[in-house]
Amino acid sequence: MYTRRRYPIYNALLWSWRQLVWPLAWASVVFVAYHALGWHAIAFPVAPLSILGTAVAFYLGFKGNSAYGRL
Repeated sequence: MYTRRRYPIYNALLWSWRQLVWPLAWASVVFVAYHALGWHAIAFPVAPLSILGTAVAFYLGFKGNSAYGRL
């Protein structure tokens, strides 16, 4: 348990670097494939993702509200 007042970023990186390596490597591969190699077919439109994210946020909000109401 960490009980100090401040939480340095170094500790967060020290404890979570293993979970950050593979997503960072994958993002780097996709970035290089898109920009350096010119693979523009891997582009993803943002609109469907934002609509889906908004729908999921509303769903989870209403689920949490109903669960809290039952409590």
